[in-house]
Amino acid sequence: MALPLARTLSPLLLADGRIEALFWFELGLTLMCLGAVALLRLPPSERTPAFEKIDFLTFALLAPGVALLCAVLVQGRIQWWSTPWLGYALAAAIPLIGGALLIEHNRANPLLNTRWMLGRNIIRFAIVAASLRILLSEQTFGTVGLLTVVGMGNDQLVTLSLVMTLASIAGVVVSLKMLNMQDLYKPVVIAVALIGLGAWLDSDSTNLTRPSSLYVSQGIIAFAALYFLGPMIMIGVFRALARGPSHIISFSAIFSISQTMGGLAGTALLGSFQIVREKYHAFELTQTLTATDPQVVQRIQQLGGAYARVLGDSALRQASGAGLLGQQVTREANILAYNDVFLGVAMLSAAMVVWLGALWLRFRVKGVNPLAGDLAAVQQMRQKQMS
Repeated sequence: MALPLARTLSPLLLADGRIEALFWFELGLTLMCLGAVALLRLPPSERTPAFEKIDFLTFALLAPGVALLCAVLVQGRIQWWSTPWLGYALAAAIPLIGGALLIEHNRANPLLNTRWMLGRNIIRFAIVAASLRILLSEQTFGTVGLLTVVGMGNDQLVTLSLVMTLASIAGVVVSLKMLNMQDLYKPVVIAVALIGLGAWLDSDSTNLTRPSSLYVSQGIIAFAALYFLGPMIMIGVFRALARGPSHIISFSAIFSISQTMGGLAGTALLGSFQIVREKYHAFELTQTLTATDPQVVQRIQQLGGAYARVLGDSALRQASGAGLLGQQVTREANILAYNDVFLGVAMLSAAMVVWLGALWLRFRVKGVNPLAGDLAAVQQMRQKQMS
């Protein structure tokens, strides 16, 4: 909810042109959080030493490795993937992360239980969590990028962001209301299908598309973004608790890394795909524009006519009109490229629905709850603690 809520509030805070209001608002939120932490103390619980000295070596290797990998994903589509320093950063990230995991793999009391993390169910959990974050990049990257291309600024996106915020809140409420511990995979399948539906609705955008045209599709995606989150976290938490409280740290690492990397990888993947498709569409469009085409000549003259009062030279007006036509071609190529991105997200969502839907149907037909063993183990653990 952070991004749509920020896009809703920030333009209002900056309405008078003073950025200090935004910083004062952030300070107020921070003080409210401190007050809430002080007032709402955690209840007494079992406490055990969590860290050992060798953990700091793991941190020293893992943190820079993940940071370098994040830098590669963020800068890849901006600097482009063939930039040499990106290769050096990736080459450094691999041994750093690998060294940290190797240390944890051979420890008697690991901070990150790599053997559990490499289990089939956990790997599938991480893949699904990261894939969902990649699909949700359609909203954070695709929609905002499309509206920027057609000339929309932050002030024009306030209502759309408000719709997305309200849809996100609805996703949380419905998810909690319909949470069924015996069928946690169903909401995930529904959420993926909703993301695909929203992306497909956006795939026919034009230069007349405005924020109001995207209320339904983006509301659907925003709803799905938080509708799946609760059941997804519950699946991972029970997988971890069934093996003992010490596995919670491993689950937290898997979930946070999958969400962070999935979000960055989604932006990098969709952004790179959009750039490639924009070049393709720009080439296709320019091939149809020839100086001998009467419609092209007329269009250039019409666009150049806008400079008639300031440019007396007809040749300069002709050149200015050609420049404006080139800008329109670039805009249309970008719009077509974003449509390809939306359609690609819809196709990936359909593939995930088939895969996850097949797994869910298999469990339902067999009458098996894949988390039954984990739920029983957690229940036994609670009974022992209470006794």
